[in-house]
Amino acid sequence: MKRECFVAIDGVKKPAHLRTGDCLMLPHGRPFRLCSDLGARPRDARTLFSGPIGRY
Repeated sequence: MKRECFVAIDGVKKPAHLRTGDCLMLPHGRPFRLCSDLGARPRDARTLFSGPIGRY
């Protein structure tokens, strides 16, 4: 990761502010939102990464 972003995990009150060099483990089965702006409209990641696995 370069620069910074936020991750908001469903059921956790305060979003985490991540910066270059930070590491985060996400809980299995909980919805989360990764964003550069907490006010941004959410988008389903499956629409962004819908191509075949291994083809990046």
